[in-house]
Amino acid sequence: MRVFEAQIIPGLLQTEDYARAMLSAVRPDNLSDLVAARMSRQELFEREVTPRMWFIMDEQVLRRPIGGDDVWRAQLGHLLRRAESPRTLVQVIPRKVVAHAGLAGPFTLLTFEKEAPDVLYVDGFSQGRTALESREVADGAHAYDLLRAVALSPEDTAELIGDYMEGRTEP
Repeated sequence: MRVFEAQIIPGLLQTEDYARAMLSAVRPDNLSDLVAARMSRQELFEREVTPRMWFIMDEQVLRRPIGGDDVWRAQLGHLLRRAESPRTLVQVIPRKVVAHAGLAGPFTLLTFEKEAPDVLYVDGFSQGRTALESREVADGAHAYDLLRAVALSPEDTAELIGDYMEGRTEP
């Protein structure tokens, strides 16, 4: 699973408090259901063998303290703990990279172990869209490669997240 996000912490890496604060911004009638659904997806991390996951985020994500200082610091700590897993990579594109291949919006590439083709999932305002056409999936993979090329290393990413968490870098 390869995920890119430009505005928020990816859902699979969110704490419950962060998800609640973020999702409440659109004032849904079913906030508790939305938060519960988001948290249930994190069962992936409880499997005996978790999927390989690679998350790339724009630094803007770290500059948006959704939920306030306490929720935000807890979220950043959670992000760092998730990044310690050998099957989970987290990288940040630093703000000095002003233009990159992810500016069109968030997306996820899914690769399966069996002979199933890769799938591209593109997030949208009210719902996402799954793309199966090989050219579009290849374009998504190319965009992801370009994002990896401009992102900080996982070690430098962890240091940057720690700087935000400890208040050494202002949001």
